Amino acid sequence: MTITHAGGEPTHSGRALVALRALLAAGVERPDGRLPSEAALARQLGVGRRALRRALEVLEAEGQVWRNRADALFVNLPAHREPALDLVRGLLEARLRLEPELAALAALRARPEDLRRMRLCAQREIAAGDVDAAELWGGAVHRQIALAAANPGLLAAFDALDAARAASTWRDAVEAADWRDFAGPHSASDHDAVIDAIASGDGEAAAAAMRAHLLTVAERTEIAEAPAPR
Repeated sequence: MTITHAGGEPTHSGRALVALRALLAAGVERPDGRLPSEAALARQLGVGRRALRRALEVLEAEGQVWRNRADALFVNLPAHREPALDLVRGLLEARLRLEPELAALAALRARPEDLRRMRLCAQREIAAGDVDAAELWGGAVHRQIALAAANPGLLAAFDALDAARAASTWRDAVEAADWRDFAGPHSASDHDAVIDAIASGDGEAAAAAMRAHLLTVAERTEIAEAPAPR
């Protein structure tokens, strides 16, 4: 249901906040950090001015944006861009906390057709003729595991991380981190171990196998001390 205020203007502050965060991440500001006007932002996002202002207030409280005396909006630009290695480390750290839990749930909930799809993707990974294709099918293995976990909230979190891995910034980070043997026999073997543990119905073993796989990925990115989940 669309909520409207007295003026009949559509308002959804939460949606406006999510959209604003996406715009900031995409870099919509000018080189000096200035953002478009409130009117322009409201039109672009398709939300009311009240919803936009509420969302902007949250971003101001977080220190993400600020206003000058003329009420113009600016992004708080970082003093330096995050190094590529930090991006890789951050994504792997998030995966280490999320994907073992997905594997554990998949061990409890996976149906025969889920296991069949996992194994098919793993086979395609092994048969891939280049690193790009192997990475594609390896990612498909992980998504089939996430789907088998049958938890919409965790799947949404997985999809967000997966989208970050597919973005050009992730690919640039991989190259900068000297990612060696990103996909190949070792990765495929790891995936087989995870799938076997899921098929056995042993949640702890599935989580451990996934964690071991991701730590191996971390080592290949020269991040040998990636933190393990507590």
